[in-house]
Amino acid sequence: MQILGLQLDPPFIRIAQIQRKSSGVKILHWATETTDALEHVKRLYIRAFKGKTVTGLPLSSLFIRSLEIPLTSSKHLSEVISFQSEATSHFNPTETLSVPTFTKKGKNKVDTLLFTSSRILLRSHLQNWRTWDVDPDLVSAVPLALIQYTRWKYPALTSAFLIDLGSSEWSCIWMENGQLQKSHFIGGGTEALLSAFGEDRKRVLLPKEISIFAKQYDLLQIKSHVTPLLSARLEDMRHELAKIFCSFHKLAGTKPILFTGQVNAFTHLREFLLAEIQEWCSEEIASDVEEGKHAVALGLAFEELTQPLQFRREEFFPPKKWKKAGIYAMALSGISLLLGSATFILGSYLIQSQKEKMIQTLAAYLKQEDQTLQQSLFSKGGNEEEILSRWNRAIASYKKEYPFILRAPKVSELLEWLTPFLNQENNPISLVSMRYKLLQFPTLDNPAEPYQAKLEIELHIPNPTSARKLHEALLQDKKWIYLDHAVEWDALNNDIYRSSFYLKNKDGFYVP
Repeated sequence: MQILGLQLDPPFIRIAQIQRKSSGVKILHWATETTDALEHVKRLYIRAFKGKTVTGLPLSSLFIRSLEIPLTSSKHLSEVISFQSEATSHFNPTETLSVPTFTKKGKNKVDTLLFTSSRILLRSHLQNWRTWDVDPDLVSAVPLALIQYTRWKYPALTSAFLIDLGSSEWSCIWMENGQLQKSHFIGGGTEALLSAFGEDRKRVLLPKEISIFAKQYDLLQIKSHVTPLLSARLEDMRHELAKIFCSFHKLAGTKPILFTGQVNAFTHLREFLLAEIQEWCSEEIASDVEEGKHAVALGLAFEELTQPLQFRREEFFPPKKWKKAGIYAMALSGISLLLGSATFILGSYLIQSQKEKMIQTLAAYLKQEDQTLQQSLFSKGGNEEEILSRWNRAIASYKKEYPFILRAPKVSELLEWLTPFLNQENNPISLVSMRYKLLQFPTLDNPAEPYQAKLEIELHIPNPTSARKLHEALLQDKKWIYLDHAVEWDALNNDIYRSSFYLKNKDGFYVP
């Protein structure tokens, strides 16, 4: 898979193209074009590219803050973050878009960085890229891109101060344990310095010559009376940089420092800036100047390979992904339709086969058992549906009871019948045991055999009077007990009484 990282750093567009393979990541190309080279950019880098494109919002378009979220349930983590974000900020949620990125998950908490941007700025960012026919798959953030680049270029460097000297703004990053901790930006960037230098030299330099002569201008030998505007601008930006690094140092201590971006806009630009912040930096990391110019573009491409920050959500969701989702939905619908049709055809075939087997089995059975019914079913002809319909009507008109439907009382019914006898207020009776026996029942060999059930119960009755009353009640119960047989009643030891009797079937008395 190929990925194109694109940085809009007016007046330049930085482009970096990488390819992910099983063996690792390979850098295919990087380049810098001016924003006025519209057709050149489109022709060489955009229209012919079929992979994923990534852009990033600059620090000036972002508000970044850290949140510590109690981890009650990861299922509702996004809802908790959204609620806490709205509750702890003054931003109108309808005018901003906030996206979290998790930095550390503990046992009972989650540390997260919340990236917030104005919807107007995000909309403008996407509109600017549409000028070059770019509809990015991913919109991330420049500070994360710088960290991704550093982690790729210097894997052993986990904590450092990063400065990207961009054309339109300088990005200052504090990275700790490979994660973003703090960030600030300085507006104007190197273009502001070049503009001041051009104003100082406007009588001797053409606009196209300013950047060329600036690279040859040694800032360690700068003279304020020769270039007053540049000197003043440099001092302002250097003091701003010092304040940022002072705040970083109070929290982080001394760290290595890495410069990226347009470090060669002036001769000894890095050394000039380091003179003001040297005490807070342990060392400067050597870097390649040309590659460093494209650090943000490369980092944006690397961001796609991780769990990236994605601002393209809600109203900014990529239209081409909706199109792709629609294609997938149509393909899924087509597959579902094919599977449904195949299932219907197979089901119809199986049902038809079952009907034919039923007809054959029915014809063979009636030929032996009831030739009159066979004649009435098959003499009129017709298809399987009509024959089975006549068979259903014949079954419905059959008036005799089906012999295999249970006619003997159920155990649950017997327990419900016995309960009033047992629950006596003054002399409660306890059921010790109960044996239900089905002595006779119809079978395939003898379907006319009636049901015959017998119940044997053992009761604990402390009061003899209660025992006598229960015995008399059983002798008079014609609803449940078949009284043509004797109701056996025996007194055992320890106030235990045993009784056994035949049960009456639901459709009448059993006559043996």
